Amino acid sequence: MKKTSTIQRRASVFRSGVFSLLLAFTPFSAQPTARAAAAGAPGPSGAQTTSTGPAAAPASKSDEILQLSLFEVSTTQDKGYVTTNAATGFKTNQPLLSIPQAITVVTRDLLDDIGYSSSSDALQFAGVGRLTVGTEGVMLRGNRIGNPIVDEFPNGGPPYLDNIHIDSYEVIRGPAAVFYINSSLGGAVLKTTRKPLPYRATTLSFSADQYGTYRATVDTTGPLGSIGEGKFSYRLCGVVKGGDQYFKYRSEKTFGLFPTLQFRYKDTTVRVAVDYTRLEHYPQAHSFVTPDGQVYTGAGRDENYQAPNNLEDFTATQVRLSFLHRFSDGWEMKLNAANNRYKRGPTGIILPGGGVNWITQTITFTARRNYQDFNNNYAMGDVSGKYDLFGLKSQTIAGFQFTEETSDALFQSSTVFGGGTGTITRPIANPDMGSIVIPNLSTYIRPANPGGRSARNNLIAYIQQQIDVVPDRLSLVAGWTSWGRQETSIPNPSLPRPVPSTFTRSSGVLHRYGVVGYVTKEISLYALESTVLQPNIFGILADGTQLPNQIGKGQEVGVKTALLGGRVSATLSFFDITLSNQSTFAGVLPDGRSYSNLIGSTSQKGWDVDLEVKLLPNWQVVATAFHGDNKTATGAPVSASYRSSWSVFTRYDFAAEPLKGFSIGGGATTKTGWIVASGGLTLPVPKAFIDVKDGVLVNFFANYKIDKHWSARVNVENVLDETYPAGFQAAWLVDPSQPRTFAFSTTYKF
Repeated sequence: MKKTSTIQRRASVFRSGVFSLLLAFTPFSAQPTARAAAAGAPGPSGAQTTSTGPAAAPASKSDEILQLSLFEVSTTQDKGYVTTNAATGFKTNQPLLSIPQAITVVTRDLLDDIGYSSSSDALQFAGVGRLTVGTEGVMLRGNRIGNPIVDEFPNGGPPYLDNIHIDSYEVIRGPAAVFYINSSLGGAVLKTTRKPLPYRATTLSFSADQYGTYRATVDTTGPLGSIGEGKFSYRLCGVVKGGDQYFKYRSEKTFGLFPTLQFRYKDTTVRVAVDYTRLEHYPQAHSFVTPDGQVYTGAGRDENYQAPNNLEDFTATQVRLSFLHRFSDGWEMKLNAANNRYKRGPTGIILPGGGVNWITQTITFTARRNYQDFNNNYAMGDVSGKYDLFGLKSQTIAGFQFTEETSDALFQSSTVFGGGTGTITRPIANPDMGSIVIPNLSTYIRPANPGGRSARNNLIAYIQQQIDVVPDRLSLVAGWTSWGRQETSIPNPSLPRPVPSTFTRSSGVLHRYGVVGYVTKEISLYALESTVLQPNIFGILADGTQLPNQIGKGQEVGVKTALLGGRVSATLSFFDITLSNQSTFAGVLPDGRSYSNLIGSTSQKGWDVDLEVKLLPNWQVVATAFHGDNKTATGAPVSASYRSSWSVFTRYDFAAEPLKGFSIGGGATTKTGWIVASGGLTLPVPKAFIDVKDGVLVNFFANYKIDKHWSARVNVENVLDETYPAGFQAAWLVDPSQPRTFAFSTTYKF
């Protein structure tokens, strides 16, 4: 009774307007609600399993409504690595067995054990390629895709985001444009944010490594009070990150705050969320590869060719409003709106714009002032229903998405850099980066074409029907998207908006056709064909003209399992994707804009597999593998792509004394057949492509749960201490691997 009165007293203080949310926290008094399977989904009833882990009965009918939502789940925290449901892959919460596409769910528990705070770093242990270190840049089936989608909203722009407020990732392999506007052609990564929960819980954590990099986080949730039958609840996540790093002159300062306020009245939920991130960050990696594909370390392993104070300012703010209403046990609707604002600069930085000359053994730097401002508005709505049609289980999802996106860009070169020449050339073996001074902003001049403004509007309307034509044996899926777009490109963002310089409009109809056959209640076979179309308004060629639209078609077949009650979840898929008007990063124009080269049509063929296993209550394993060819119509490789990869990650919890409370685990991952164009490198013997030599990243962690509140952990990154290109944008913009790194952390829960 004393605990109850404390909760009430502290909640009263919070509602009175006290700033600190920490005053509202009390010890855990309930287990988290379990992730629920979708009720009434097509397919055998045995396939409707939930994530493994403890479950508690919902606190009320309204809590049960959230738990059984067709659109979302409550949480994946404390449920382990293995899950047999996907909440957003097909826009409804349903078993993976009934979805005719390769989808991998990365739970919060797996993210915590992997220990990375960025999408690109964490997801490499879930079959997703890391394009660049510490960013949102990821790759699927050997190819780069766009930024992950947040709560089904596009998130173009911010390259550096922390995942403290992310509950789980869903990785969709293959075309996803029928549902997700502007999604990349090879697939999509979907982020699901942490939502308010009906019980009080708070987690505080702090970590630091031997070089001085630190990260402090908070995650707190709970009820706020009620008005009649309406209930308020909140979720607040925050992060502060900074300190020194291993590489010379590299540091960062990150501050992120992610509040969510929720109101639930009977069958209706209204939610408003804000994601705010402010950081100072070094620009993209400045290391480079040797002609034989190794990362260059001749100037020392800690040399990253950065100058002192070479930092850029980034600010990203996304505001999301959601409205969910449940009409009945089978029918539900969702309306969402969001604004996404991302600003970069204005900041003066240096870049290795002149590339690397291996004949003279030199690297050339330029200086520029960067400014970018993305202002994007989104709206979407969905209606989902699960019902019987002439005795057959059926499911319908219909909706729309509208986006209005504007991008301003301004790039200026310094008049004093290099004594007025605009460049500085240094020997690669002794660059003396500490003597390079970042020019003052007043020294930058406006070039003839400093950048420009691009704007685009998108509208799609879609419907997808899934029906169990042979009960518990055969399901069919058919979906169509009516797609329309008008685009405007306007030059010079610093002047009043002139008459549009270009105006284009395009439209089309996309489709998705699939079939799922159930061999048993725990094994299904599937086949899928999807089409995609994606304009390239924000990309340009060397002459400044817009890249043409990309059009493609994907086909795949596969097998899925949820064996032993879902404790062995696996997907094996074979795919064939053809894409037109493909391009690769080619360099930076004199005015500072990045440009691409067209490489024509490309063809991707191959297979991938993911496996999630929990055979024992205290032992979990996830593993992935991929192999495929990505070639142009002439048979040439595609730059910045790779042919194969594999990963494995595991955790073991000791259940018996004296080691009870200890858990250990770790993972390994690598890529092979990594290809990059040689542009930006002057080679003794010219060649078009360089074979990049990737290493095997092996990580380890050990965790000790001291008591019900405290735990301590050590994470070891790069156990083998290998040196290799961990990521890159080009042969002269390479992220080198960090040496063996020990990060120590402690967590307090109450």
